[in-house]
Amino acid sequence: MLTAKQCRFGISSTQLLCDKLQNLVMDKTCLLHRNGLDKLNVIRSEDKSHKKTVDIFYGSGTQAHNSDFIDQALPALTRILDKHKNSRLIIAGYLQLPKAFTSRYKTQLKQVPPIKNVKAYWAFLAQADISLAVLDDDEINGCKSELKWFEVACFSIPSVVSTTANYRDVLVDGEDAFIASNEQEWFDALNRLIIDPQLREKIASKALTKVQNEYSVEYLGENLVAQIDSLLVKPVKNKKKLALVNVFFPPQAIGGATRVVSDNFDILQQQYGDEYELVVFTSDDRCTTPYELTSYQHQGVTVYRSTILYRENMDWHAQDPKMYELFEQFIELEQPDVVHFHCVQRLTASVIEATKDNKIPYIITAHDAWWISDHQFLVDADDNVYPDGHPDMFAAKNITQQR
Repeated sequence: MLTAKQCRFGISSTQLLCDKLQNLVMDKTCLLHRNGLDKLNVIRSEDKSHKKTVDIFYGSGTQAHNSDFIDQALPALTRILDKHKNSRLIIAGYLQLPKAFTSRYKTQLKQVPPIKNVKAYWAFLAQADISLAVLDDDEINGCKSELKWFEVACFSIPSVVSTTANYRDVLVDGEDAFIASNEQEWFDALNRLIIDPQLREKIASKALTKVQNEYSVEYLGENLVAQIDSLLVKPVKNKKKLALVNVFFPPQAIGGATRVVSDNFDILQQQYGDEYELVVFTSDDRCTTPYELTSYQHQGVTVYRSTILYRENMDWHAQDPKMYELFEQFIELEQPDVVHFHCVQRLTASVIEATKDNKIPYIITAHDAWWISDHQFLVDADDNVYPDGHPDMFAAKNITQQR
């Protein structure tokens, strides 16, 4: 969750996951990019005309869905195995069936341990006549992709799947799969497929066509590029973008200038939100690895915060070439119409040079004497005021001897 909040956009493989992720990323936008075929996937159909059994396949690479299978599919499978003595249940992977079930259907049941080699797994899968994908209908499973469905579709095997948000989004019940939500629907779907080989072929053919048309690298790649291009098209700007720059910014509310900037920010947001879009650039009070840029949201506004180079008299230095480069990247990304600089200690005046070199208008509010003096304030510890700046402590002094 923390990582997502640092990202401007999101990409996910299911619509429900998109809906969840877009609430976390900064621009509230998530692209849908489904899992698809790769160079390992082989599309082929096995000749099963010689088979005397109808094999129902279930593969599981995790122990997490054992209860899903027992609660959802097993009651219907018990009825199916009783009704169709030529049907078999083939299980690959992690699944612990009740002992009473395995004892009763031992002649119609085949279980093999997890097959780690994917090509060996597919060779075993390819002999199946029907595939099962069993999941509880909750938010977590609704975020999972349709991998099991399109994997078996490559072998022209029809699927019966649980009703989850993603399967409802992707599949058409009775056309490219059967979607089941209760015991009777599981039984009816399996029963129809077992007794009707032509229906199995029809459902499998529709599924394979969808996979070939919508899950190829070319199709998914073109779709993703189109989505990214739509994000990069610059919308017509109705508001001016104002960048506020200060050495610190809330929640690191350090110093009087930071309080002034924070107040300015609040007023601009509340009273001038229709005229200005705000963005903030600041430094990090924590002295960690220098020049690392992170971002966070403050009242719906993106704040970019950079770590700085920890060095002696770190508030005194006027220039920093690396900070120039970093701020220039910020300018290129956000493209502000105007930049309002406040205190730039640690950031240095290089951020202003970068703005000037990129021909962006800017304003400077001088909160103290940093701009004109080696000392931040023109008052010493004894309350002496130096309007022309502190005297040079290394300058020669005229000493008048008194007699």
